[in-house]
Formats: sequence, C-alpha cells, structure tokens
Amino acid sequence: MTFWQALLLGLLQGLGEFLPISSSGHLKLAEHFFRLPNPELLLPFDVLLHLGTLLAVLVYFRQDVREMAGSLLGSLRLLRRGGWAALANYPSARRSWLILVSLLPTGALAVLLRDQADFLAASPYFVAAMLLVTGCLNWYADRCSRQREGGLCADDLSPRQAALIGTAQGISAVFRGVSRSGSTITTGLALGLDATEAPRFSFLMAIPAVALAALVEVPKLFGSEVVNPTCMLAGFVAAALTGYAAVAVVLQVARRRRLRYFAYYTWTVGVLALLLLAAGF
Repeated sequence: MTFWQALLLGLLQGLGEFLPISSSGHLKLAEHFFRLPNPELLLPFDVLLHLGTLLAVLVYFRQDVREMAGSLLGSLRLLRRGGWAALANYPSARRSWLILVSLLPTGALAVLLRDQADFLAASPYFVAAMLLVTGCLNWYADRCSRQREGGLCADDLSPRQAALIGTAQGISAVFRGVSRSGSTITTGLALGLDATEAPRFSFLMAIPAVALAALVEVPKLFGSEVVNPTCMLAGFVAAALTGYAAVAVVLQVARRRRLRYFAYYTWTVGVLALLLLAAGF
C-alpha cells in the first residue's frame, strides 16, 4: 500500500462512516480497484481508520459523552430500585442505557453471522449492489423527515426501540455496502425520532461499537507487513479530520431535510461500480 492509497482510504472512511454512504462499501471497492492485497490482511488497517473516526465523534460530542458517562454509574441504584421508569428525569442516563441496549443485537448479529459477512464481503458485485440498497434507505429517510415536523428525543425511546436501531446497525455490519449510519438514521426516523436526533443518536451508538471492534483487531496491526507506520498515520489522521467534518455535514443536511442527496450519490456510485466490474476492472 502506498502513502497516497492509505490517505485516500482514510478520506473514504472519514466521510463514509458518518455520511450515510457506507464507508465499508467504499473501502471494499477501493481495495478492489487498487488491487490491494488479501482483504483479510487489510482488516486491521480498516479498523485503525475506524479509530480515526471514533476520535472524531468523541471530540465532536465530548460534552454529551462526558454527561452520559458520568450519569451511567449513578443511575444503577435508580434502576435497581424503580426500574426504567425511575430514569424519567435523567435524560443522559436514559440515553446511555439505550445505547448499551442497542449494542446487544448489534453484537449478537456480528458474532453469529460473521462467517456469512466475510463471504458476502468477498464479492465486490454484492457490495456495489448493497450501495443501491443504501440509496433506498436514504430516500426513505428523506421521506420520513419531510412528512412531519418535530419528533421524539433519543432519550424518549423505549429499550425495545433502541434494540431495533441496534438490529439495523448489526445488519449493516453483516451486509457490507449497507451504510451503518444510513440504516440507523432511517430506523430512528421511522420510529419517530426528530430529524436531528436520529443522526445524533446514530453517531453516539457508533462509539462503543467501534471501540469494541478495535479492541479485537488493532493489536494485529503491529505484526502486519502490509501497511507501514507512515501509511497508518496518514490514514488515521485523514479519517479523523474528514470524520469530524462529516458529522457536522450530516447534522446540517438532516436539519434541512435533504437526505435524498445521499440517495442520488449512492445510487450513482453503485451503478458505476457495477458497470466497471462488468467491464472487467
């Protein structure tokens, strides 16, 4: 892998992780068209790029993260005494527990269907087709956001609804090319979340999910001969900077109810990728 390839992959990851266009799909197609080595060897590098975007979302939502982390432990006694209803006046605590609940189906799907996910991800044709699905999700999300004014705050969700959003996140992990943020934002909007609350909750959900994945894969980087330290640093920095910008862009686009533009983009990329693959590239 060259420096410029690593930099470009970092840019794709940073933009694609939070823009609802599928970072994993873009990375897979870029790796294919660049003729990079065995994707198995590049998986730890992909996770390193995810760490860059993790840093971006932690910095962007640092106040939310601080409040949620501080309220999580303090709410244990309330939960033990009065159950979920006891957290009615503690929105930060409710949001923290909802995110933890969402992790359960995400983790279960990722573990149970890991072999199927690896098999499907091996086909660039399948990944390109899934970008078309992501476009449909973005189109539906746009319709949901434009058909109503206002909506729920994330802390008004029930644990069951949070689990549904977590299921969408788990499905996106299995079907590479289906955007994680796109699927979770769409599900949140379909459940009644406000147009800006849905992406916000989606981004906060990404924090523990990416952190757990990194714990498993990042140690493998240090024995990898595929990516040298300079390329690792270039990819990480690019992912972090573009990821921070992408968070701001999505929140602004969602506020203006213009998610359909992401549908046009993913449909275009998906069709172009399929045409290039059919032509033998």
